[in-house]
Amino acid sequence: MWDVFGKLRPDSVVARAKASRRRDNSRTERAELAAVDPSAKPAEASAPSGEPLSRAQRAARKAARHARRAALQASPELPAAEVQGHLRGGRVQAAQDTLASLAPTSDILDGCFEELADLFASEGQGVAFLEFLMARPGLSLGRLSLAFKVVSFAAAQGREQRVIDWIYGLKEPLLVRWSLHERVKRFRASPQITRALLHLKFRGLSTIETASDLVEQAEKASHAVDHSMDDIASLYESRTDKGMSIETWHRHFIVANCIHHLVVEGMPPSNRARLVAEEGKRTALDELPRPLLLITFHGGFEPILREVFREQFPFAQAHVVGQAYIPGAGYVGARDDPRAELFVGLRALQDGKVVFIAPDGPSGNVTSEIDVLGTKTKVGEGAAFLAYEAKCVSAWFTLMRDDTGFVPVLRLFPKPEPKEPYRLFKQRFMEFFANCATDFYTGDPRNLVVTTRWRHLFKPS
Repeated sequence: MWDVFGKLRPDSVVARAKASRRRDNSRTERAELAAVDPSAKPAEASAPSGEPLSRAQRAARKAARHARRAALQASPELPAAEVQGHLRGGRVQAAQDTLASLAPTSDILDGCFEELADLFASEGQGVAFLEFLMARPGLSLGRLSLAFKVVSFAAAQGREQRVIDWIYGLKEPLLVRWSLHERVKRFRASPQITRALLHLKFRGLSTIETASDLVEQAEKASHAVDHSMDDIASLYESRTDKGMSIETWHRHFIVANCIHHLVVEGMPPSNRARLVAEEGKRTALDELPRPLLLITFHGGFEPILREVFREQFPFAQAHVVGQAYIPGAGYVGARDDPRAELFVGLRALQDGKVVFIAPDGPSGNVTSEIDVLGTKTKVGEGAAFLAYEAKCVSAWFTLMRDDTGFVPVLRLFPKPEPKEPYRLFKQRFMEFFANCATDFYTGDPRNLVVTTRWRHLFKPS
């Protein structure tokens, strides 16, 4: 069994599912209006909750449906007119047989799913379309994004639980492909649908207890990843190890990203720190004086590193800048007030504590830029400010995977020179931060993870 989530109360599940459906409906209405009038404001796309749509909004939705129908009619892969003719003539089986005779792929079905679903639903045959899909799990669940559309359509037809039970009950081998950008939470589905999609995404994998388990399961999951080398050709060309073949480099890259997906979506935060060997957690940190400023970034295996920090440094000894809440410790800092966060961080350093900060986070005074592999990345200057004002030891702190497992890595930042102006120190600090990030992304592909903050590096050359 895949023990991803804890139990949720039924009333909480229902409430969140209803809220999710309301959001989905709102997004659909906005998309439909945009198809007719791209200049329309989002607020015009749907009426407030509980109020009927205006005549203009109803007309926009109708026009959008007709536009989708026309696009489907023009599709070279699917004979929409023939399917529609069968449905209008009451020949549901013939409509299903017409679709089946084409032997469409999951990619084709994913691309025109909304149009087909609308075609069947408009003729009152939405359940028949579901039956067609459920009879062909290899087709309808062949892509994670398509599986989400199937379950969402089932919910609209009042058949959500039936389809979810069907997903959990599948016994035959099934490969559900997904891309490195497809995190299940981004579908913004209800908790029940989210768990079903996670079950599909990590189907057949075992419970993870150790780092070796994690790597083994990631290698199994890597076979389901749909990814082209073209998207990361520029990173491969920038690699430090020029002797590594493109096949080996790409395989390591895919497994690293599967590790990231498994950690973020398949492991409770409290279980992540145990992936790092005990002897490697404190050895290097113990040798550094206090106060200590640890600087990381939102790349690599940062979710594991953050939990290692929390485990090794209790609340009384440390502070995480930008972290509004730490379980068991309470609120720290002021997430909505970057200046207050920096003040709390500076006071923590003055009190001899260890402070943990990621300058590339979205909060704070994100006005500086660093150059990494020829691309500009916005970063905050809070870490440079703390290092300058506290005059303490500052170190680049990240987690790397090598032949022995996950290993914390430290690299000392430059310290302010006597009477050095802050402007000049900040420039040196940012250059060092950029060098650390560059060394990371040109180094061992076993650590190259596609994260939201650094996704711009993973682009075609």
